[in-house]
Amino acid sequence: MKDLPPLNALRPFIAVAAHGSFAAGAAELGLTEGAVRHHVGRLEKDLGCLLFDRGSNRISITPEGEAFARAVREGLNILELASARFAGEKEGKEVRIAAPELVVKEWLLPREASFNIRGSGVSLVYIMDNTRNLPPQHSQNPDLDLDGGEFDAAIRLAAKGAEWQGCDATPLFDERVYPMASRRLLDGRQPINGPSDLLRHVLVESHYRSGEWQKWFAALGIPVEPETLHVERQVTQDLVRASSVAGGGVALLNPILVKPYLDNGALVRLLDIPFDGRVWYFVTSRERRSAPEIRAVRDWMTDESRVVSA
Repeated sequence: MKDLPPLNALRPFIAVAAHGSFAAGAAELGLTEGAVRHHVGRLEKDLGCLLFDRGSNRISITPEGEAFARAVREGLNILELASARFAGEKEGKEVRIAAPELVVKEWLLPREASFNIRGSGVSLVYIMDNTRNLPPQHSQNPDLDLDGGEFDAAIRLAAKGAEWQGCDATPLFDERVYPMASRRLLDGRQPINGPSDLLRHVLVESHYRSGEWQKWFAALGIPVEPETLHVERQVTQDLVRASSVAGGGVALLNPILVKPYLDNGALVRLLDIPFDGRVWYFVTSRERRSAPEIRAVRDWMTDESRVVSA
């Protein structure tokens, strides 16, 4: 065990990594900023590398620091969960996650094996949450029932930098969507060489994203009236994906959430013109943000998000 770093420096390091600030990390732990700086400096000396780049006004984590933080978080979560199980407090703990069906099927389930091998002892239960794309104001919206026991966490779509009242929200990955369609649509008689060509095609969107196509055209400086667009609406974004794969029209889809269909040629990105400004967030109550099982799930999701965003 003599090769282990100073263990009492790990918590300060993780707190600074989470907040991007020595002062904020110290406040979370109830320590002085000087003590936290000392712990991190001692850890860097022991490891033989810089964990943070220190600028005049801010700090940023280095690639070495990010990799070490990921490993430390996994190790601490395993220790906490193991301790809780031996104490008989968290036996068979489940974390119920509400998320849209497309996110569950195409992003969460394909990655669940990587969560299981972490050995956290937590079981994931998914609640299909297709129609609710809620604003961040959890306290004003009873549908986001984090306190009422319906679920423990949720994956929600909101604007970048959104303020979440009464919740703790961690950004996962950008919702950057592109026009996509099946190859059979491209083989038709109406080629798509530019944005205006899409006006001759059926455009598919979901009910809870009503008006998304109009916003996409507006962002390109192409004014269109709603009645000039041939829009067909599906109940969920997963049905939008299914409709476009079947040749039912052109859809605005996130490559991260339809990667298998792009890889096997069922979908084709028609134009390299994205529409973004929104982010998928992992959301839980502030009271439970530090619970070991919540941290285990959040850390797994953020690690996976870094991979898909790289």
